[in-house]
Amino acid sequence: MLEYKRFIEEEVIQPLYSAHIALRQIRLPTVENGTTNEDPFINTFVTEEIRKYITPKENRVGKKNIYGSEKIYNSIGHGCVSVKKELQVYMDYDIGSFCKDVWNVAQSLMIKGCDPLPWRRCLTRASKLYQKPYPINESLWRIPDEFVIF
Repeated sequence: MLEYKRFIEEEVIQPLYSAHIALRQIRLPTVENGTTNEDPFINTFVTEEIRKYITPKENRVGKKNIYGSEKIYNSIGHGCVSVKKELQVYMDYDIGSFCKDVWNVAQSLMIKGCDPLPWRRCLTRASKLYQKPYPINESLWRIPDEFVIF
């Protein structure tokens, strides 16, 4: 019995506690000279794609622009913050793989006032009814078929 207790404490509880502490430290914004280095709003999201989108971007020369701002902040509506879980489901995709079919989640987000962010790093599927394009001199004067998607 004592052996099982030692095993659980050393092999299970201690690594879990260490991971828990490490994860809590990641989500806290770092403080440097009394000012926060990162916006705490970013830490409310877990999905990498959302975090990259809403992270403020430094100006190119590193100076203030004509409006007095050192960074450019992307716009994300309050509607997106109120439906955080759905937005994370929508934006959770494997980079470089085919895009998931979550049309219903995107519609739900738009109805609730959150325009979903574009999927920039996943691949769309090709049409099942692919036709070779016409030669260039013929394609300029020909009307495309009705199932061709632009």
